[in-house]
Amino acid sequence: MDSSSTHANTTQLQKRVKFEIRAQEVVIAQRSAASFEIGTGAALWDAGKVLAKYLEHRARAHPLGGKKVLELGAGCGLVSVTAAILGANVTSTDIPVMLPLLESNIAANRTAFAPSASCDVLPFEWGSDHSHLGGPFDVVLGSDVVFKETLLEPMLLDSWHLLRPGGYMVNVVEVRCEALFEQLQRVARKYFLVKRVPTKRHHPEYRSEYVAVFVLHRRAEILEEDSP
Repeated sequence: MDSSSTHANTTQLQKRVKFEIRAQEVVIAQRSAASFEIGTGAALWDAGKVLAKYLEHRARAHPLGGKKVLELGAGCGLVSVTAAILGANVTSTDIPVMLPLLESNIAANRTAFAPSASCDVLPFEWGSDHSHLGGPFDVVLGSDVVFKETLLEPMLLDSWHLLRPGGYMVNVVEVRCEALFEQLQRVARKYFLVKRVPTKRHHPEYRSEYVAVFVLHRRAEILEEDSP
């Protein structure tokens, strides 16, 4: 992946993008720039590619087989498909308008899933009731899910509630705005022990100085605002 160009090409999107995850071909459909009224999740962004290949690359050290995994803001569904190929039981979520594209991509790649894996697609907007999602989960996944500061708190709070004690979140962020990037880390420390994964531990072909991978381990209790 070219580290100098870490974004979706919104002017000339390929309609379908092919990946290989654990020797399985994955085909992900995207929407054109004219379809972005349904959300930026209509395109496959580099943070999602980095997360998918990071999960594959680190699967031996951090296996997902048999785990309950939740993806937030799943968009085109590459990360959810990857987790299912790696053996997870996945709940893939996004806002309602994104679900037809997400469901289509999940269905198109089911034959690549591990035999014991599953992937359900459900609507979810942060800050709303999440009882229908069937938590708690072992792992929460997110890539480029927040573009506004006002969404940080509800996303991280919901993630904390949806994780089991001892669970963790893998959050991948393309650094576009330093202020938002710093705010994400500050707010995350209320709910999680925050660790940034060194770039050398990312997939060797899917890494970039502009894309950060965080592993967030759930705190037993939420810290007060003035806690260190």
